[in-house]
Amino acid sequence: MPTTPKVARMVEDIVGCKWSLAVLGAVRRGVHRPGALEHSIDGVSKKVLNERLAKLVRFGILDKHSYAELPPRVEYV
Repeated sequence: MPTTPKVARMVEDIVGCKWSLAVLGAVRRGVHRPGALEHSIDGVSKKVLNERLAKLVRFGILDKHSYAELPPRVEYV
């Protein structure tokens, strides 16, 4: 079955980025909050982490859950 260009690009973008794989690994290990993800992944900057999280959510690989609490809480699953 041939892959569509969109799917091929998504796979290339995720697999070709060490940070995407690191984020997915951390979430799989149970790290769900952005601050905890930043601390659990050596060398990742806050900017790169936020870009990777946004891309993984946009591709439908991760879900973002925002909670109406003070202070606000966000988790990725």
